[in-house]
Amino acid sequence: MSTQFNKKTRVLIIGSALVAILVLYFAVFYPWPTTNSDLSGTVGGVEKANKYQAEQISDKDVAVQEGIVQKLIQNDKIQKLINDPNFQKIAGNDALKETFENALKNAVESSLKDASQLKDAS
Repeated sequence: MSTQFNKKTRVLIIGSALVAILVLYFAVFYPWPTTNSDLSGTVGGVEKANKYQAEQISDKDVAVQEGIVQKLIQNDKIQKLINDPNFQKIAGNDALKETFENALKNAVESSLKDASQLKDAS
């Protein structure tokens, strides 16, 4: 038993000595970066990239339309309709989608035409 105790003690002493040597090396001899104010980071001579700096946007840069779409989406009745499985099934019909797309396209073209005529008249 005394030989096992001696082996364990020897391993513990050698391990402790290695840890102490490593701590001493890193505390005294390891080449830590200098504190020179000309350096950016730990690599000398590297400069900060300014490629992501831009002017702040202003109120004039953002064109806000009337909140018709937001009001429509936030409407409880529209939310119930969108989440209804029967509506989702109907909305998945390709022929119906094409019909709605054509109707919407015609309505938009008609509105733009009317707006153009009103603008020309004034």
